[in-house]
Amino acid sequence: MVMATSIADLASSEVRPDSPVTAGAGPIEMSVDDLDKHIETLMKCELISEQDVKSLCSKAREILVQEGNVQVIDSPVT
Repeated sequence: MVMATSIADLASSEVRPDSPVTAGAGPIEMSVDDLDKHIETLMKCELISEQDVKSLCSKAREILVQEGNVQVIDSPVT
């Protein structure tokens, strides 16, 4: 299992092009400074914008889809 070791790895990671989750969507462009800013804000229990939350979730999805032990499952799962 390969894991990102730093914020720089997270910011520069690429999504698998064959992923059904992100088909047709390019990788989320987010700089290390953006990630650091969001983390600092959240660690202070302050709010970030809805768009920032969506961007962070999309970036997290890109990273998780790369993991060999994570399976993509379409919802709803019953």
